[in-house]
Amino acid sequence: MKLRRRHLLLTGGATVGLGVLGYGGSVAVCSTSKTVTAKMIRPLFVAIGDILEPEIIGRAWLSRIGTRALHTRIHQRTDLLAATLIPDPAQRRAELSDVIRRDFARDETEVVENWVVSEAEAIIAGAWVS
Repeated sequence: MKLRRRHLLLTGGATVGLGVLGYGGSVAVCSTSKTVTAKMIRPLFVAIGDILEPEIIGRAWLSRIGTRALHTRIHQRTDLLAATLIPDPAQRRAELSDVIRRDFARDETEVVENWVVSEAEAIIAGAWVS
């Protein structure tokens, strides 16, 4: 069998093309779950300025519960999810302050690095550093 240049080019092109397609597809699938959650939590970051030491609290709390539990808690907190739908950042920040106050009133708090923070603050700080 005589190997021709066009056969070599077609076979090589198909091999490279399939490789790129496979890699791109796997990257897209693997990042989809994080992308959905990231889009959902990004609006919560307007409250970061109201949380004392958000990086320290976020890292310590996240290391204790893990990333998977963070995603679960975010999905369970309908009040936080509702706040993400508020288009005006100032109104969203005010609503998140109310959510944090309600957490303290219901004693839904966490002790993280000797700080007593609301569960909402821990979730937002954990999402911030994740």
